[in-house]
Amino acid sequence: HKGAQEVLRVIEKELAQKGGEIWGWPCVARTVFRWRSGLQRSNRIQWQEKIEHQLRQGPLPVRLAICKVLPDYRRSGSLSAALVELLEAEQGQLRAAAAMALSRTSNHPTIVNPTFWTDGSMEDRSREVEEWRRWLDSP
Repeated sequence: HKGAQEVLRVIEKELAQKGGEIWGWPCVARTVFRWRSGLQRSNRIQWQEKIEHQLRQGPLPVRLAICKVLPDYRRSGSLSAALVELLEAEQGQLRAAAAMALSRTSNHPTIVNPTFWTDGSMEDRSREVEEWRRWLDSP
């Protein structure tokens, strides 16, 4: 199934253009994590790693956009560790977006109230992050 691969090839060229990453990375995430995308496993894994890199080190608008489009199913659960890291980001809006993404991509319960993540006490947020880390480390 070459459709998804062709779409990703076109988007990849656009990512290099000024401003292209802000709309391009969410498109990549939607394509890669779509069921029956037709991507070969190795290719999907490569793209997942690129998405994870953007979540960890990309510009804030890109990180927010990726969080907002991650789908409601478990295939994107491979990004859980990167999303948990974002729960400790300096920007409250990014913490809130990461919590919402985790609520959609994981079966582990989490606090999704944006106010908790933007204005809640650091101590309470740290407890929630620790809970996530324990859950990620459990077999």
